[in-house]
Amino acid sequence: MDKPLPLWTRHWLNLPGWKLLVAQGVVLGCLALLFGMLFLHGKWQLRERTLAERQRLIEQIEPLRQQLAQMPTLEEINLRLQQNASRPAVHDDLTQVLQRAGAALQRWQQQEKPQPQTLSLNIHYGGLLRLLEALPPAFRIDQITLEAQAEDLMVHFVLHDAQADAAPVNANE
Repeated sequence: MDKPLPLWTRHWLNLPGWKLLVAQGVVLGCLALLFGMLFLHGKWQLRERTLAERQRLIEQIEPLRQQLAQMPTLEEINLRLQQNASRPAVHDDLTQVLQRAGAALQRWQQQEKPQPQTLSLNIHYGGLLRLLEALPPAFRIDQITLEAQAEDLMVHFVLHDAQADAAPVNANE
């Protein structure tokens, strides 16, 4: 051990004890800060991704919120429904109702009045709703069958004459 100590070690060994403790504290503090930053880096990235996702969702929600603001309220819809229900119903022929609904008639089996009528239609969903809404009150739907096709629906109706089903009223009773 005859070899002399390097100059930088002699400098550190000649320092007073409090300076050496402060230097050790600074080095250990920097190491702890470095490891802490590495540990928190993943959590920080997760937080940044979460904030970016939140901002993206807010941007997606805003057009929907504007669309919702333009829609009528439940009270307005109920009022419109009551107004539409109070209007007198227009009694149309079934063929006119089918034409207005945009239905393509595939088959119509029409028997005598007390017997049911069978209709097969090719229609889109909105037209089916219009057809059901405008169906003349002279007909009562006994059975309805829906089959989904490529873009439209195949609808099979069995209709009864509602007036023939009604019991005759005897004025003498």
